[in-house]
Parts: sequence; structure tokens; C-alpha cells
Amino acid sequence: MAKILVISPTPTHPQDGGNRARIFSLLSGLKAAGHKVYFAFVKREVGDEVTMAGAWDGFFAIPYQLPEDRWLKRKYDKWAKHFGSKKVFPYRIDDWYIPNISPKLSQIKKRVNPEVVLVEYVFMSKAFESFGPDILKILDTHDIFGGRQRLYIERGMIPQWFYTTIAQEKRALDRADVILAIQEEETAYFRRFTQREVITVGHLAQVSGQSESLESQVDRLLFVGSENPINIVGLRWFLSEIFTRVRQEIPAIELDVVGKVADHFAPQQGINLIGPEQDLSPYYKRARIVVNPVRFGTGLKIKAIEALAHGRPLVTTKAGAAGLEKWEGKTFILADTPEEFAKAIVQVWTSPDLGTELTNQALKFVDTYNQTALKPLLDTIARVNT
Repeated sequence: MAKILVISPTPTHPQDGGNRARIFSLLSGLKAAGHKVYFAFVKREVGDEVTMAGAWDGFFAIPYQLPEDRWLKRKYDKWAKHFGSKKVFPYRIDDWYIPNISPKLSQIKKRVNPEVVLVEYVFMSKAFESFGPDILKILDTHDIFGGRQRLYIERGMIPQWFYTTIAQEKRALDRADVILAIQEEETAYFRRFTQREVITVGHLAQVSGQSESLESQVDRLLFVGSENPINIVGLRWFLSEIFTRVRQEIPAIELDVVGKVADHFAPQQGINLIGPEQDLSPYYKRARIVVNPVRFGTGLKIKAIEALAHGRPLVTTKAGAAGLEKWEGKTFILADTPEEFAKAIVQVWTSPDLGTELTNQALKFVDTYNQTALKPLLDTIARVNT
């Protein structure tokens, strides 16, 4: 079995966001396979360090402060804002990598002596330079960041978080030996820009085993999301265009909004703004339907996998089902217009047999999905000891 050092700017605890859940489930799968997992947390976000220290075979915290944008980017973005343009100057791939990280990694390397280094996100890929050619270097991309700003600009929004150019993203890919893409379309995309090995490793989800009749559920819809602008825009669209239609058909229906996305909405009738929660299970248990109305984005929508893993009927958009397209139909319902979305919710709500069938198919899907999702990574790591 291998000693794996994971370098991540995102914590594994608490799992109150899709990226955190993805990292936690991936590393848990590696541990379950018998590997030793050591976690180097570059503290870009706040996390539960005590719990993380107990979860992994070794835990190291690296101080971090997000650097100020470089002069040219600040100048360009200020000019664009002044003239009412939402265009921005992309980040270079290492703009969020600060100098104190590499010396810390050199110290950790001596303590752990890893055989595999797994880096989360392309903007942390410079970390690979602290490790020699004898160590297998794996990059977990999570998403496509080359040109990501265009997703926002095309919709009249100011780009958020990290975005770069295709050429800069290629630099990150070429630093790794193996690249993890979270769904097949992104695997094909990355293979266009690098000669490195690219494999697909989706999101492993804990199957809850809930398959009780949906007739017994409380009258709730559920939306779970972080304060990512994509979630905010999607939920705003759902509330203004869809929820009112549904309440005309089912006046007593309510929506639970769980996660930091709730902080961006004002209270209104029929909406329960729960906010962040450590344990999402009670909310999934009392939901008759989970909705995922995001309208754009890349990557795999972790919230869709989590809903199916809890055995809940899922109604989502095409963007919300990215990476899961071939399971559309029996496993979940796809709806891209307000009319389609509202109709699907009412149909599932008023048909217990349909709800039960979706629940059973969801659990079957996740069981099959989990069996195959991690295998490419385990096979790659197995080469270290051969």
C-alpha cells in the first residue's frame, strides 16, 4: 500500500460544500483501500482542523493569505469596471500560490516520505516542484478553469473565484504525471491539451439506504448549496420562475434551503432558510424531492450525486446533470424550462409510485457508480508498488 500526501487549499471537514465532500469521499476511498493518507491543508479556507487531524494518518496545517492581485490585473479590472465591462484579466496559474508553501512542503516531505502526491486544483500545481521524479504526481482538477470567466461574462455576471487561460491551465496539467477529471467530457477536454495521462474519477457518495415510501415524507422540497454565485443565480431563478407555479398546484408545499446559499435570500412564505449544517441527513430524510436548478457551470454537480445517494427523487437542469447525462430518465428527471421544472415536481409529488421508482433507481445508480468511480485511481496508484 502507498503513502499518499494530499495537498489541498480546501478542508475535508466540515463537508458543507460540494468540493469538500468530493475531497473527503475521495480520500476516504483511498483509506478504505488500505493506503495511508496524509493531509497538508493550505489554509485558504476555514476548516475543522481538530477533526481533520483525527481523520487522516497525518495532518499538517500551512498558513495562507490570499495574495493581492498583480498590478496589471488590478489595473485592467479597474479600467473594465469603470467603463461598465464585465471582462476581466485572467489569473496566471501560480497567482494564488504563495512563497511559504514550498518550504513547508519540503519539511513535510522529509517527515512523510510519500510515494504519491495528490494536489487539489490546478492553481496549487506548483506544489509538485517540491517533489522529485521518483514520486507519482496526481492532479485533481475538480473543474475546467481555462476560460472559465466566459461562463460568467456570457451571462452578464462578474467572474468569480479562480479563472485562467487555456495556456496557463496546460502548464498546470503538464506538471503532473496523472490528471483526474471529474467526468468524461472533461477527461476528453484535458486530453486535447496535454500528453499526460488523464483518467475519470467521479464523486463517491455514501449510500444512505433510504427507500421508504415517499408518501410518509414531510411536505418539503430541498435545495442544498454553497454561496457559489452559480447556486445563487440558480436558486433565484427557481424561486421567481418555478416555485410560484408549483405552489399554485400544491399550496402547502415548502422549500428547505440548506447551506451558505441561504444567506443571500430574504425570508418569504414557504421558504425555510436553514443555512449551513454539519449533518444534511435529516434534511434529505424529510425531503420528498430534491431540486438542483443551476443553469450553467462545469464539472460534476456533487449535489446531484448526494441527492441520489440519499434515495431522493431529483429534478434538475441539463447543467445540473452534467456528467450524469446517460442516467437521465429513470434515475432523475431533467427539466430546463420553468414549465418543465414545475410540471416535473408536481408529477412526482402527486404520484407516489413514480417517487418510489425514482428512489429505488437512484440507490441502484449510486451503488453501481461507486463501484466503478474509484477504480481508475486505485489502478494508477497500484503501479507505484509494481
